[in-house]
Amino acid sequence: MGLLLLASLNLGACQSKAARDCQAQFQRAQVVVQNGASSLEGIDAGLQALDAALERCTAAGRDKEVEQMNLARAALQRNSETLKSHATRTKREKPTAAEVERLLKHGDPNCPKGMAYRVEGSDREIRCSGLQPVRMNWQNARDYYAARNFHIVTTEAPPSIRAEHGSELFVFTYSKVDDTQPPRCLTIYPDSNIPWQEAISRATGAPVNRLKPGAPIKTPEGDVAFRIDEGKNKLIIYLGDCKP
Repeated sequence: MGLLLLASLNLGACQSKAARDCQAQFQRAQVVVQNGASSLEGIDAGLQALDAALERCTAAGRDKEVEQMNLARAALQRNSETLKSHATRTKREKPTAAEVERLLKHGDPNCPKGMAYRVEGSDREIRCSGLQPVRMNWQNARDYYAARNFHIVTTEAPPSIRAEHGSELFVFTYSKVDDTQPPRCLTIYPDSNIPWQEAISRATGAPVNRLKPGAPIKTPEGDVAFRIDEGKNKLIIYLGDCKP
């Protein structure tokens, strides 16, 4: 996210007045971004602070810092768009009887295949027919989790989407921003009440009883490598090409 990129800047010892102005404005921007990056108002304030810092640092000829702040600004802008999209999303209306019958027959494409839920006030079950998280491209993952009230944070280096809700965290790492391909790596920090087998099954659609540590996950799209980092009060699941 923007604040992470800002934290990596190194302005060094500034000698000229222009460089000192750049450093001072950057430090102000850093505080604003860190304090308000999770709300629209805070993001807008962060963008304004970054613009002021960019103006000073451009004048000072600090090309490296300008480049990194532009990346931070782009990340904040995407977060702003995500929050605005969520804020304007209308509450989904209760499905009609005809829609329920259609969902019962064809499944619900808005939830991952392999899962299911009951029709409200009934024992009838609707199967999910949508993409599993491990197959979601950039837009799929961002839209899916934003629609479920997850807090979304995107980064450019590495290209990733973090979706967090309560104690659950999903980190999708892609080959590039706005990638149309599935993630290279999906890292899952599941809720403490969910065992690793269930968390992997939800993410891949693989049956729980077929999951074995050290063996790849069999899916219709091909094998998926996985490993688990488990300890006292800790469970992290890595799916795909995830570097140790």
